[in-house]
Amino acid sequence: MTNQPRDTLAEAIGRVAVATSRADLMLRSLIPFLGGPGAGVLADEQASASRLIEWCMKFKNQLYTLDNDLSEEFDRRAEELKRLLAKRNAVIHGLWFQDDGDRLKVSQRRTGKKGYRSEGYSVDEINRLAQDIKNAAWDFSEIGDSVAHSEGVPFPPRRGDVG
Repeated sequence: MTNQPRDTLAEAIGRVAVATSRADLMLRSLIPFLGGPGAGVLADEQASASRLIEWCMKFKNQLYTLDNDLSEEFDRRAEELKRLLAKRNAVIHGLWFQDDGDRLKVSQRRTGKKGYRSEGYSVDEINRLAQDIKNAAWDFSEIGDSVAHSEGVPFPPRRGDVG
């Protein structure tokens, strides 16, 4: 690695954390919208983003009926957000070490298996991950906007409401 300052790595990891917080906000807003006011208690502060996605999937047809195209789009966007959040877990929770070249290695315990798995990321890739998570969360929330529009009800928050 070419003497990249540690601050650059820390800043990139921080961007991933902030983007994930935005994703949490979207998901926590979507759960009571899709599942009704009682479902909102599930979106407490202890729930992981992956759990929130599962609840959104469970509630997607509870109050409103999504047509096939919208339902498939919902599923695709949920799967994309899950995939990105799995990478987020490696970046946030992994053990970082230096590699040759411009990539850093992060080592993470393999779920349900012995040993560790290592992946390489450049700082630019980590920054892209943060942006991808942010975009995926907003894209996912647009499903709520689509349903709200067809039902004539408001769905907060909107893309411009949160930076």
